[in-house]
Amino acid sequence: IAMRKNYAGNEDINTIYFGGGTPSTLSFESLQQICDTIYATHNVCKNAEVTIECNPDDLTPEFLDRLKKLPFNRISMGVQSFDDAQLKRLGRRHNADKARQAVNNARMAGYDNISIDLMFALPGSTKESWQHDLDSAIAVKPDHLSAYNLTYEEGTPMHRALERGDFTELSEEENVEQFEML
Repeated sequence: IAMRKNYAGNEDINTIYFGGGTPSTLSFESLQQICDTIYATHNVCKNAEVTIECNPDDLTPEFLDRLKKLPFNRISMGVQSFDDAQLKRLGRRHNADKARQAVNNARMAGYDNISIDLMFALPGSTKESWQHDLDSAIAVKPDHLSAYNLTYEEGTPMHRALERGDFTELSEEENVEQFEML
């Protein structure tokens, strides 16, 4: 971080995003050290948006209490679906109830900028199941919603399951239909 300071020059930083994976699995001490280094080496605006990506099951009241001691003011969580069977197929650690509880925990901890991610065109999904995911997402009242079309990356468990014929990919028409519903 210190070595890359020159890339930002003397410009003020308005946005910091801890993502590209699940930084909520880092230790509190590691998160503290990264934050301290950013703030010590860069001009961070007083009202900067500072986001951390989290798995819903990481967002316990205890974790959020510790997180509040750091400059994070936005939580982004990878809910992906509110369908337990889909979550299991995706290899997620949480279920739909834990996702709802995670949003509630974040609100109770004082976070008023919460984003959730959903995935569409999941194997076996239908217009009805996607509508359920959308309705469930709206019901938890996130401040931001991101939705991503499932892609099957070579070498991943989902890609191997697709190649084995465990399920079939949705048609282009079904993909477009779910996108339009979004």
